[in-house]
Amino acid sequence: MALSTAGPRIRITVLGPEPLPLLYSHGPGWQIVTGLANTSGLTTDECGLWAQLGTSR
Repeated sequence: MALSTAGPRIRITVLGPEPLPLLYSHGPGWQIVTGLANTSGLTTDECGLWAQLGTSR
């Protein structure tokens, strides 16, 4: 897990060793994260998730 900041924004990135099945990126936990985040998605290698929180996008 990594946290990075830029001004009022915080980005949380969580990585794993294997690609994440699409089903796991849209379950109840993911719905909570996306409800709190301004933007979110899968990492480019599809082995992790990221969410950006803050007042700017």
